[in-house]
Amino acid sequence: MFFHNKSLAIIALGLGLAAFGQAASPGLSLVLPRGGQCGSTVEVRFIGDRLGDVREVLFYSPGFSVEKIEPVPKNSKEARATIAIAADCALGEHKLRLVTATGISPLQTFWVSQFPNAAEKEPNNDFAAPQAVPLNTTIEGTVQNEDVDYYRVTAIKGQVLSAEIEAIRLSNTLFDPYIAILDAKRFELDAADDTPLLLQDCFASIVAPADGDYWIEVRDSSYGGGGNSRYRLHIGQFPRPRAIFPAGGQAGTDTEVRFIGAKGELPVQAVSAPAKSDTNFGVLAKANGFSAPSANPFRVSPFPNVLEKEPNENRNIVPVPEASLPLAFNGIIDKDGDIDWFAFNGKKGQRIHVRVHARSIRSPLDSVLNVYGPDGKNIQGNDDSSGSADSRVTVTLPADGKHFIRVTDHLRKGGADYVYRVEAKPVAPELATFIPRFRAQDTQSRQMMPIPRGNRIATVLQVTRGNFGGPLKFAADKLPDGITMHAAEMPPNIDRFPVVFEAKPEAELDSALVDVNVAHSDAKKNIRGQFGHTVEMVRGPGNRIFYRTEVDRLAVAVTETAPFRIEINTPPTAILQLGSLNLKVRAIRDEGFDNAITLRLPWKPPGVSSAGTISLPKGKSEIDYPLTANGSAAVGTWHLAVLGEANTKTGPTIVSSALTELRVEQPYVNIKIEMTAIERGQSGDLLCTVEQLRPFDGEAEIRLSGLPAHTSTEPRKITKETKELIFPIASTKDARARTSKTLFTAIRIPWNGHLLRQSAGSGGQLRIDNPPKPRKNAPLKPKPVAAKKEAPKPKPKKPLSRLEKLRLIAKERAAERAMSATP
Repeated sequence: MFFHNKSLAIIALGLGLAAFGQAASPGLSLVLPRGGQCGSTVEVRFIGDRLGDVREVLFYSPGFSVEKIEPVPKNSKEARATIAIAADCALGEHKLRLVTATGISPLQTFWVSQFPNAAEKEPNNDFAAPQAVPLNTTIEGTVQNEDVDYYRVTAIKGQVLSAEIEAIRLSNTLFDPYIAILDAKRFELDAADDTPLLLQDCFASIVAPADGDYWIEVRDSSYGGGGNSRYRLHIGQFPRPRAIFPAGGQAGTDTEVRFIGAKGELPVQAVSAPAKSDTNFGVLAKANGFSAPSANPFRVSPFPNVLEKEPNENRNIVPVPEASLPLAFNGIIDKDGDIDWFAFNGKKGQRIHVRVHARSIRSPLDSVLNVYGPDGKNIQGNDDSSGSADSRVTVTLPADGKHFIRVTDHLRKGGADYVYRVEAKPVAPELATFIPRFRAQDTQSRQMMPIPRGNRIATVLQVTRGNFGGPLKFAADKLPDGITMHAAEMPPNIDRFPVVFEAKPEAELDSALVDVNVAHSDAKKNIRGQFGHTVEMVRGPGNRIFYRTEVDRLAVAVTETAPFRIEINTPPTAILQLGSLNLKVRAIRDEGFDNAITLRLPWKPPGVSSAGTISLPKGKSEIDYPLTANGSAAVGTWHLAVLGEANTKTGPTIVSSALTELRVEQPYVNIKIEMTAIERGQSGDLLCTVEQLRPFDGEAEIRLSGLPAHTSTEPRKITKETKELIFPIASTKDARARTSKTLFTAIRIPWNGHLLRQSAGSGGQLRIDNPPKPRKNAPLKPKPVAAKKEAPKPKPKKPLSRLEKLRLIAKERAAERAMSATP
C-alpha cells in the first residue's frame, strides 16, 4: 500500500505516453479497451496526438492481425482499428506502437485474456445492488474517487473462484487496487492489496464453501481514484499460484515445475524453455481448462539447475553437484529463520560471479548472500545490490576445493512462496546495448527511429560491458527496405557512440522491429550483446518506479519526406587539444520552408565540448557550431553528426547530418608564462618560455589574453625555432594593484592555408604594484665618531634570479624611455 495523491497520479500518467519522437511522431496516451479476448475481434480506439495520418499498429509479439485502421474524421487526436486476436495468442501484456506517415508513437500496452470482455455498469457501488456478471468474465472498469465497485457471481460448492486485477500494470496512472471476495453475508473470504507476484496489483482466490452468490469488491486501497484509474478484473475458475518451483531452467530444455499457493490441486507442469534467455518468459498455471490470467516469471539461463535437498541448513551435510560451475541453485526459504546452503567445487584463483534472483522473479524474499571458502571463512557477502533487494558478489576463490553459498532473508522471514534462484558462473565477458535517455526521467522520448525518405536520423548507442576490452562494432538486422544503418567502429574505453539511419529517396513507407547487435570487432572473440529498452511506465513518490516493462527490438520506420536536410562540411583541419574549431553546418531547405532550426550534437568525442544547442535563424542556411577541446581530449579520428529540429506543417520534425570525420590532435606548442610585476602606470616585459611539441611551417601568431583592466599588450609571432618571447605590458594609473592569475595565450598556427587554434599557458600571473610612497623629511642627527676600522672585504654578489633580471631590465627600459622623453 502507498499514499495516494492525485497530483502524483497526474505526473505518473505522463511517463510513458506523449513523448517526442524524431520526426513529427504521434503521441499515444490511451488504448481502449485496454485488452481483449484471445480468438476474438476487437474494435480499438487509440487516443493521442497527430494521429491523422495513422498507417499501422506495430505489435512486439505475434497473435494480432490488424484488419483495418483509420483516423477519426476531423479529429487528429484519435484513430480506430479492427484487430483480430489469434486463438493461441499469449495471455497477458503485449507491447505496441502506432506508425503514422510521419513518425512512430511511444510504447503502450494491450492485454489479452481468456475471457470475454464486459463493461462496468454504474451504479454498482452498493453491496445490496451489485452488478451481476457471469463467471469467467473480464470486466473493464474505472474506480472514481472514493468509489467502490461490487460484482456478483454464482459459484458451486467446491469450485475454485478467483479474481485477479490489472490496474497499475495497465500504466494509466498511479492506481493501487484492493480486491476482496465476500459471501452474501458480507463476510470477507479472501482479500488482497499488494502482492509480490503482481506488484501493486493483486488477486484473491477461494474454494467456494457453498452453492450461491459471491461478491467481488474493487476499490483503491486508500479510497482514492479518478477517471484514469482503469482496471481489468478477471473473475473465474482459473488457478492462481503465488509462485513456482524451480523458478527457472536451462535454455532449450524441459523443466518440471510445481505450483505454490494456489487454491485446489494443481498438477506438476512441464515447461519448455526458449533457446535463448528471455526476460519476459513465464509459466501459466492450467487446471480444468482454465489458465491463470498472467504468468509466473520463469528465468531462462544457459546452465543447468541444482535443486535444494532438505535438510540443507548445515553446510557440512549438503552434497556437491557433479557438474562444475556455471550452475543455477534453486531453493525456498520456507519458514522464518531458515538458512539454505549449497556447495560447489572451485579452483584457487578462479573468479566467479554469484547472483540471487528473488525480487527479479517476483518473490517476497529480501535475500542476503554469502560465499564461503573451504576453510569455512566468509569470502564475501551482500544484501542489496544495484538498487535491488537481490544480492550479488564477484569473488576470487582462495583455494582449491569445496566452497559454499549461503542464502537467507534479511529480516529472517520465510514462507512457501519465498523462492529464489542463485546463478553462479565464472566471470566471463558481458555486453549489451541500448539508447540512453534523452532526459533524466524520460524513458520514451527518442527511443524509436522514424527516418524521412531521402533523409537521415542520428542516435547514440550506449554499451554496458564487463570483463573484456577492445573495439566494438554495431549491426542492425531486418531493417525495412531502403534503410541503412551507418556506424563506425567504436574504440575501447568509451561507452557511447553515434550511429546514423538513412532512408533512400525511393524507399516505400514501411516499418519493422529491428534487432540491433553489438559485438567485439574480432569475430574470433565471439563476444556479442543484444539491444534492450526498459520503459518506466508508472512513477510515484520519490521517483519510485511502480511499473516498468521491457522490449528487445528497436522500432524503425520510413516516413514521408521532411522539408529540410542537415549537412556538415568535413572540417579541413583537426581540432587541437586545448584548441577550438568551428563546425560548418548547412540546412538544405525546401522552397517555402524557412523556419528556425535547433541544432544539437547528440554525441561528442571524449574531451570535446560545445553548447547544448544553437539556433539556425529563420531563413538562414549556414551557421558555425563552435567546438572546444580540453587538454585531455582523446586523440584520433572520430565521427559525429548534427541533429536539426524544426516545427513543420506536420509537427516537430528531427533529422540529422551524415556521420562526419573529426580529427583530434595534440597541440603544437606549450607556453609557460613567467610571473611578472610592474607598477601602476608603468610598463614592463612578460617573459614566456616556448616548448615546441610538434614542428610547424611559417609563423604562428600568439596573443596574450586574460590581462586585467587598464593593461594592454601586442600580439607576437613565433616559429618552430622560437624558445622564448616577451610581451611588452603597458598599464595606466587606473589599473588596480592586484595579482591576476588568469593569463593565457591564444595561438593561431598556419596549416595548409588554414589556421589551427589552440591555447596554452593557462594560469599565468601578472602582479601590479602601487608606486612606493615618498619618504618624509626628518632632521639629521649627528653620528658619533667611531674608531676607524679596517673596511671589510666585499661579499661575493648573489646571482640575480630570472624574475629579478626581468625587473632590472624593465627599470632600465623605463629610465631610457624617461630620458628620451626629456627635451
